[in-house]
Amino acid sequence: MRRGVRTPGTVPPVNLVHFLRRLWRHPSNRGRRLRSIARAAWWELRGAPAREIRLYGGLRFRCEPGSGVARGLVWYGGRPEYHEMGLVAHLLRPGDRFVDVGANAGYYSVLAAGCVGPAGAVEAFEPSEPARGRLLANIALNALSNVRVHPVALAESAGTARFVADRDTENRLASGQDGDTPTVEVPTATLDAALGDLPCALGKIDVEGAEGRVLAGAERALADRRPPVWILEAGKRLAAFGGSPEALVAWLSERGYEAGLYDADRRAFTFGGRPWDSRPNIVAVARDRRGWAEERVRER
Repeated sequence: MRRGVRTPGTVPPVNLVHFLRRLWRHPSNRGRRLRSIARAAWWELRGAPAREIRLYGGLRFRCEPGSGVARGLVWYGGRPEYHEMGLVAHLLRPGDRFVDVGANAGYYSVLAAGCVGPAGAVEAFEPSEPARGRLLANIALNALSNVRVHPVALAESAGTARFVADRDTENRLASGQDGDTPTVEVPTATLDAALGDLPCALGKIDVEGAEGRVLAGAERALADRRPPVWILEAGKRLAAFGGSPEALVAWLSERGYEAGLYDADRRAFTFGGRPWDSRPNIVAVARDRRGWAEERVRER
């Protein structure tokens, strides 16, 4: 593989140094680094074709050409977000409900559906029609009957919004920084309205900077600790919506949630400091449910 190889689709070129460093360091590849590098290099050199893989947890997932989602899954053996996907598998139990906001092609939704089983449920929110099509295909691939797909963007109020829908893993609500970027109009809803009084054990929000807008429409759910544990992206894109990791964490703290990280190897949470400096995804755990969460992840 030469430096700067371009693969089809929307994913950026592969830089050889970046490629080797990421594959060597990623915790999913421990104990099989050379095999993982060989597998990923062969896939990239073939032009990143469609491929079906086994997700962490054992269910199947179709990786489409030209997709950043596919690249992460192929490079890291079905577990690109090692610690966060570990939290899903460790915390969820049969009969639980999982909320996936910004589901994209659905690897969190599929993983969670396997964990909660037929008696549980997954509420998957994905407003982008192409991404939602891939999500539905992966649900059908596994014959899952416990995933409900909501074709809306979650926000602080119901209505419609401009949505950037052609950016693969970076699909998002349009912000003031998007200017003349092509957008589509999508319906919006609040999590409070969509979830109603349903119980929920764990939620994930990955909406490319609009996390604050989603949470602003979830005041009742947060007050009820539904869910008591969140996985949240807390990166630089928050600035496009007038936010920051510090402001997001402070806002959650006012509502009784403590921010930190989850270590899937130790099955342990750590809190305090600036967790977003260590990883793009943080966790937020309700202070009065912290003991419950810590006990749950240690049970399996």
